[in-house]
Amino acid sequence: MAQELGDKVPFCPIVASEVYSSEVKKTEVLMENFRRAIGLRVKEKKEVYEGEVTELSPVETANPLGGYGKTISHVVVSLKTAKGSKQLKLDPSIYDTILKQRIEIGDVIYIEANSGAVKRLGRCDVYASEFDLEADEFVPLPKGDVHKTKELVQVSNVVLYALNSDSCVPYISFS
Repeated sequence: MAQELGDKVPFCPIVASEVYSSEVKKTEVLMENFRRAIGLRVKEKKEVYEGEVTELSPVETANPLGGYGKTISHVVVSLKTAKGSKQLKLDPSIYDTILKQRIEIGDVIYIEANSGAVKRLGRCDVYASEFDLEADEFVPLPKGDVHKTKELVQVSNVVLYALNSDSCVPYISFS
């Protein structure tokens, strides 16, 4: 029966001698086995902007504290897909991650709308014939709209019993 269910479904065989014991209550044994047989699967929907970068320009303003320096007030990023394009006005903190990942015009990226996380997927395959020495991974131009809703399903082999036993163990830190 466990083979028919597959690897992703937790299966907990039980023997009658485990239930009828003088040391442990029957309900405790049954509840423990129920918790071992209930697995967790987490679904998360994310709002994502995905496309090829066609414009990347930080907008600077005078320093609000005075002085001669300038600060970045926001960043304008234009993303293009096969279906259309969209211009985004982003927070200056996102510009730091764009610089760290060395994102430039022609790269395919996605930006999570809720967290502001930016991930570089690779260089657009339109630029594949430009340079021979590039070690970039070329990815196709994304299809569909720039603004998408992606459903991420996290399947882990965690059961309720493991969560309970982990939370009962005291955490000791030696610092």
